[in-house]
This record gives sequence, C-alpha cells and structure tokens, in this order.
Amino acid sequence: MFKDKFYLQSLMKIGVPIALQQLLFASFSLLDTMMMGQMGENAIVAVGLSNQVGFVYHLIIFGITNGASIFSAQFWGVKDIKGIHKVMHLSLILCVVAGLLFTVVAVFFPELALSFYTEDPDVIRLGAEYLRIIGFSYLIMGIYFTFVTMLRTTHHVKLPTTISIVALAINMLLNYTLIFGKFGMPELGVRGAAIGTLVVRIFELSTLVLIVYLRKLPAAVSLKSFRDLKWSFVKIYLKTTGPVLINETIWSLAITTIFSIYARISTESVAAISIADTVNQFFFVLVIGIANATGILIGNTIGAGKTAIAIIYAKRSVFLSAGISLFLGFIIIIAAPTIVSIYNISEQTSFYAIRVIQIMGCLLWCKAMLVNWVIGVLRPGGDTRFTLIVDGVIIWVVGVSMAYLGANILKLPIYWVYLMVASEEVIKNILCWFRFRSRKWINVLTEKPVSPMQESLVSE
Repeated sequence: MFKDKFYLQSLMKIGVPIALQQLLFASFSLLDTMMMGQMGENAIVAVGLSNQVGFVYHLIIFGITNGASIFSAQFWGVKDIKGIHKVMHLSLILCVVAGLLFTVVAVFFPELALSFYTEDPDVIRLGAEYLRIIGFSYLIMGIYFTFVTMLRTTHHVKLPTTISIVALAINMLLNYTLIFGKFGMPELGVRGAAIGTLVVRIFELSTLVLIVYLRKLPAAVSLKSFRDLKWSFVKIYLKTTGPVLINETIWSLAITTIFSIYARISTESVAAISIADTVNQFFFVLVIGIANATGILIGNTIGAGKTAIAIIYAKRSVFLSAGISLFLGFIIIIAAPTIVSIYNISEQTSFYAIRVIQIMGCLLWCKAMLVNWVIGVLRPGGDTRFTLIVDGVIIWVVGVSMAYLGANILKLPIYWVYLMVASEEVIKNILCWFRFRSRKWINVLTEKPVSPMQESLVSE
C-alpha cells in the first residue's frame, strides 16, 4: 500500500478535500447542537428531532447522487462528458422532486412530522418553528449535492470544499447573532439557527453554480444536452441507481424509526443520542473521505477496464479505514467526558451521552469497514441490488428489532439499547466480505469501448 504512490496520492488528492468538506458539514451540526445546548435540553431535542426529517431527505438525496456517481465515475474513466451530463440531468430531476415533497411536509405539516417522534408539546412547538424555516433549504440542498457529486467524480474536489469553509464562517456568525440576539438583533433561538442555515445554503449553491459555469467545468451541464437522453439509457440508469435510492430510503426510515424508539425512552435519552451522533459525525469525516475517494478510484478503474486494480484498491481502503478508526475510537473514548461537559444538560443526560459516545468509539472501526464496503467498493462496482439487501433489509430485521426489544421489552438504558442496535453492523460486514470475495460485484456500466489511450488514464 505505502509503496504505491499513485494510490496514496489519488486517495489524498480526492479523499482529503472530501473529508474536509464532511468535517465542515459535521461542524454545522456540531455548532448548532452546541449553541442549542446553551438553551437547555428541550432545544437540543427539538432541533435533533427536526433534523430527523432532514436526515431522511438527506439520505434520499445521497441515494440519488451516490447512484449517479456510479455512472459519472466510470464515464470520467473514459472522459465521456456527454455521459456525465446525461447522469446530471436525471439526478437533478429526482432531487428536485424529492426536495419539493419534503419542503411541503416541513413547511406545512411540521407538527405531524414531529409527532412521529415525541408527544411532548413544548418539543413539538419548538421543532415546528425550526422546520417551517429549514424546510425551504431542502430543494437547494438537493441541487447543490448533485453539482458537488459531479465535481467529486471528475476530480474537482477543492472548489466545494473552499466554498464550505467560507460557508462555515458565515454560519458561525449568523447562528451566534440570531440565536442569542447579538449585535442589536432579536434573540430568535431555534428560529435563528434555522435562518442561519437557510442563508448559508443559498450562498453555497449560488456561489458554486456561478463558478462552475464561469470556469466551464465538466459539471456545467446545459439544457440542450437534455435532448441527448434516450430511454434506453434512462432504463439502465434506473436499474442501477434505483436500488441505491430504495436502499437509502429504507435505511433512513429504519434509522428514524430507531430514533423514535430512543425518543420514547425519555427526553434525556434522545438528548444524549443527539449529542453523541453529532460527535460521531465529527470524528467519522476521514472515513467518509476514504470511502468516497475509493468509490471514485474504483469507478474510474472499472470504467477503464482495470478490474484487477479495483480489487486491490478495495482491500487497501477497507483495512486502512479500519486501522485509522481504531485510533480515532480510542480518542473518542478518552475525550467523551470533556466533550459532554460543554453542554448545559442534566447530570443524567450527561451520563447517558458519555456512555453512548464511548460505545460509538469502541465500534467505530466496524462502522468504518461497512461504509467502505458499501460506498467505496460494492456500489461503485455497480452491485447495487446486493447493497440494497444487505444494507436496507438487515437494519429492519436486526436493528429495529433490537431497538424495540431493548427499549420496550427489556427496558434497558439508552446506551445498552444502542449497543444492541449496533450488532447489525457486524452481520453486514461479514456478508459484504463474502460478496467481495465472489467478485460478482464488478459491473462495467460505460457505453464506450476503452481505447489504449484511455486505459493509460488509470495508472497501474
């Protein structure tokens, strides 16, 4: 691994900017949670539960764009710009439809959405204030992530990262100003957090699109190229990306169902999970960077006919991410009490949060391997039907069942329930390993034959 300069340089060139961007996204969540944490547990829970609606939408968008990246990575392997534009059109259409649907739910029916998680009227009231505003950012986010995905798969990863750095600074200033009522502005609480996020999303999309078209990057799709879409390609696209979208939808609904079970244990339990989940996202960014970079590398190599190299890259990245996560998990376990002390929460909530964070730290390596199997290896290889089964079905059979058993039957504390739910990741890892060994996950999706010159684009 360490002698292969091309692999390491590619992983660094693609993965580090993606990891940095994920760090910035995680920082948005961490920042909101920390600031809300100064306003009490109800505010933390309200924003946490409201973000579960956005979480389902975010994973649906991820399913659409991740499915699109399977094609765009392979098309970029043979430098087929028209193919990339066809993928962009389909991705944008799906993201806009999903964005409009979730905007309607968040803006017009926020109380109904929140009642799935809690019956606390104060939490529902605060959460509804947040959702009515943040809902307008959903459509913007879907379009933004489509452009970001195309930029990543064509190796233009620095631009969205740079924009996110600026956006984080703006978000910090707006949140501080609007949540706490600084610099002469009124104190808006959860509404201030929502307004700050909405303004930042508008800034991110408008800036990114403007630069993409001014620089005429591969993601600068035109309306005219929409005419290049043929039904034969649409069917292939839907056949491959459909399972990814269904997978992410099923998985997100399972996660949000598990979260609703957590929420009904106690307010302290859901507050602890909200804090722990934000911390987990913050420490998981490097793994996400490796997984996405691996997916792009494997997609490029398979698209260029280099399947043997794709297998080598897959092995390296899965175990590299596991090794890094063992180290990060150790840091999380030690730092958990210090991290939780930042929040203005009760002693009971603090105890729960520390225990959940420490369990997350112990299992980080297992989650890291799974993310790389699914996002970095199997999906980029076009094996989306298998990932639908292993990732979308097992979480319901094992994860949701364990949550219900631990919370409602055994009446266990939140940290033991969380540990029971995490057992499904071990099962998934075993199944993914056997699937990888079978090599049935490798599927070439590009339409163009690979010429010797194009083969040289992917180094051996």
